[in-house]
Amino acid sequence: MKENKIKCYTCSIEIEEIDSIAFDGAFYCEPCYDEIEECDKCGEKEYEFSEVDNESWCSSCVDSYAYSCDNCGDYDHIDHSYSASDGYNIYCEDCYSELYGYCYSCDSSYLHEELIYSNDSYYCEDCHNTSGTEIIDSAPTSYQGNSIDNGKFEKVNIKRLVGMEAECVYKDSSRILRAPTGWNMTSDSSISSSGDYSGIEWVSIPSRGDAIHDILTDLNTWAKDNMAHVNKSCGFHVHIDATDLDWKDLVSIAIVTQKLENYIYAMLPKSRREVSWSKPIRISKDFLKSVKSHEDFISEWYTSLDSSPSNDKYNDARYTGLNLHARYYLGTIEFRYHSGTLNLKKMLNWVKICNSIVETGIKLNRDSEWSGREFFMSDDLYTVNDVLDKMENLDDGVKGYMVERIQLFEDDANEEGASIIDDIQPSHAVGELIYDLGLGENMGATIDTSEAGYQVPYESIS
Repeated sequence: MKENKIKCYTCSIEIEEIDSIAFDGAFYCEPCYDEIEECDKCGEKEYEFSEVDNESWCSSCVDSYAYSCDNCGDYDHIDHSYSASDGYNIYCEDCYSELYGYCYSCDSSYLHEELIYSNDSYYCEDCHNTSGTEIIDSAPTSYQGNSIDNGKFEKVNIKRLVGMEAECVYKDSSRILRAPTGWNMTSDSSISSSGDYSGIEWVSIPSRGDAIHDILTDLNTWAKDNMAHVNKSCGFHVHIDATDLDWKDLVSIAIVTQKLENYIYAMLPKSRREVSWSKPIRISKDFLKSVKSHEDFISEWYTSLDSSPSNDKYNDARYTGLNLHARYYLGTIEFRYHSGTLNLKKMLNWVKICNSIVETGIKLNRDSEWSGREFFMSDDLYTVNDVLDKMENLDDGVKGYMVERIQLFEDDANEEGASIIDDIQPSHAVGELIYDLGLGENMGATIDTSEAGYQVPYESIS
């Protein structure tokens, strides 16, 4: 049988077909095939390459693992990318440093030309304009920076802008990380890490509706890809846009929060209730119900937290679970109660709870005919379900989640012979504890938990 002869695509010599090597629709002799370059990333042979991180990468690897800087156009590994404050453009390190800087006060990134140099630091226009003025007169009237809004509210029915801060530790590869969509990276010295793990804080671009779900999903994916987790030093903070709220709204939000606060702590690890940066509300509920002026409210709120009014970001008044100080320097209400988490379900549910507190507080202040008004203003004994049933924009799934979390820590502590809930005394009762978790087991129980020591240093992020 006569063998077919073909020409090598490169050198054109005739070879037996059986001796040829097929590649990319052509045939080669062995020497010519051996000269075809291999991708430095995947090892596959290719004709055309792009330079990425001083290596030659094939088009497939470029599409999967690289990006093109939106300023200079050069390719680089995706882990070396910087996300712009608009949440869409991606830059290399050199271009990002050339184009962007950070406001000293609010920690948000801005184009250099948008920053104002003052007192040896750079500030955005809003922070610069309020710097050094009386706090009552300087509250922001618009949420700073860009926002993300896809116009959909099917998964998350939240109309207000929401900002989030997620603290965690990740497997440090000595490379700059790819920013999850909608997030900016910053550092936080309060995050503990050891070995080859490093602490990091992700700060979200303000978003609303289903965009909240989308950016939290991408954060969760990033966490899985980078072996990230949380420990006791981490927190998950939520900011709700409060730029349209007046001082009476803030008072009502504090009343609602105070009504729910015991149960918020009960749904968190015991270690989270002992930290100095998310303290409980210290102002009297009687004062909240009777305060007559903004000046009196401001004075009492800061005094109760051993501080005084200022627009300094790091005012000691910020280190409370309900951080109303954020309204005066940032234009938000910050909820600092929650322990660190990268779990999508936990993050979404906590955001919904925080938003519900704000919406319920607004309802309490502005709707004198609201059926829930009497409940929140009364001193009657109540259960967690009593409170949840009166909350605005809180679906049954979120209510069930909160009760499940409370029961989780109750059950785990009981394995050690103690009730984890009991060391939180209800603000409405002295010497008597009534918790209805849907089980009835803890009605009237008072048990010492000082030795329980329950904590959750790590968690599943799935």
